[in-house]
Amino acid sequence: MGSLEIVTSEFSGGKIFASSCGRGVLTLISDPSVNIGLIRLILKRSGDELKEILDEFLAEMPSEMDSGLDLSDLDELTPD
Repeated sequence: MGSLEIVTSEFSGGKIFASSCGRGVLTLISDPSVNIGLIRLILKRSGDELKEILDEFLAEMPSEMDSGLDLSDLDELTPD
């Protein structure tokens, strides 16, 4: 079947498109009445332009894989 190119998810309030973009993913959120063909064309063209930039950016791995997140902070976000 080849490599994944575009995933489309349709919801009552809109659509989400995710397009392969080299090492990254280009994502677009739209209203429900958007022209799907036009979005696919935009994602393809934009993805081709952004691929090199994203590949270079994502190739640079930080020296430490620490995200800086303390998951215990999430406990404070949940309502009692």
